[in-house]
Amino acid sequence: MSLPARHPDWPARFERFLAACRERPFAWGEHDCCLLVLDWIELATGRRPADTRGAYRDAAGAAAVMRQRWGSDDLIAVASAALGDPLASPLLAGRGDVLAFGHGALVWLGLCVGHHGVAVTRNGLVTLPLGRAIVGWRV
Repeated sequence: MSLPARHPDWPARFERFLAACRERPFAWGEHDCCLLVLDWIELATGRRPADTRGAYRDAAGAAAVMRQRWGSDDLIAVASAALGDPLASPLLAGRGDVLAFGHGALVWLGLCVGHHGVAVTRNGLVTLPLGRAIVGWRV
């Protein structure tokens, strides 16, 4: 699977998108790591690889939706099914690309904003070093 090309004005769209998300808190099924990525891809390309908004309200519900729609609750596998093959290294990700971060068994998605990434937390976006990314996908 491959995504359509980004709109020519994607850099300006990306800045506006990040500004709108900067202080927006995490909410399962409304503004979580997957929806951050899906909203950005739709804004950047005009195509939404999946629509899960409002389909779950907690981690168990999110896992159930992933198993039902993609046959797995492994976030890396689901992201690859929706976004295509991952990059050879997450360090190859560029501005506006998707990243996966992990800590122990916990994995979450974010966006590359240059030499670092951002991800959604209960207090809004948090900046993470690009070196902490475990997988990346081109948008």
